[in-house]
Amino acid sequence: MKRNFKFFIIVLVGLFCLLSCSGKQTKTKFADIDFNIDQSLLSTKVVFDQIGISIQLPKGWESIEPEMLEVIKKNTFSAQDSEAVISIPVEVFMNKVNKASCFISSLQSTKSGDIRAEYLDRFKADHPDLDFNEGTFSHHGLDFYQLIFKQTDLIMIKLIIETNDNDFMIDYAVPAQYYEAELRSIESSIGSIQKTK
Repeated sequence: MKRNFKFFIIVLVGLFCLLSCSGKQTKTKFADIDFNIDQSLLSTKVVFDQIGISIQLPKGWESIEPEMLEVIKKNTFSAQDSEAVISIPVEVFMNKVNKASCFISSLQSTKSGDIRAEYLDRFKADHPDLDFNEGTFSHHGLDFYQLIFKQTDLIMIKLIIETNDNDFMIDYAVPAQYYEAELRSIESSIGSIQKTK
């Protein structure tokens, strides 16, 4: 009986992965999930009116200096292909102790259509060597597309969110050696993301 139950669970998990992670789906399903948010790990709420969200970052992750943000914006613009979706940094937060960071960006495109799909297709084509762990979920009325991958010595969590008014992206980058220690605070931070309008 135990063996049959274990086999049943394995089959269910396999089916779930096939249904929710297949790149050939015509319509993405966003299952609503709840986060167990630990407020003791988070800083105060930050509101971004230009993209219509609020978020709480992990404690110790501070906004970088305006001059540094301007340099990042200039470098981002000069490196981007005008035919692709343009990612415009809105704010960058960093933990100066372990060099973990969070980039909050607005996504814009000159083409009409699905900005998220366009961005993901281009990103994956530009990084064929990366092994992506992909998923989708819904929380606080927002639909999230999530990519988790390792790039050099960083673990990256990329969240792409579409709203009626805006498309935006939140990237958490954590050195691999600190990932386990930061994971609970990052999960709490993701769970804190809400619409402001």
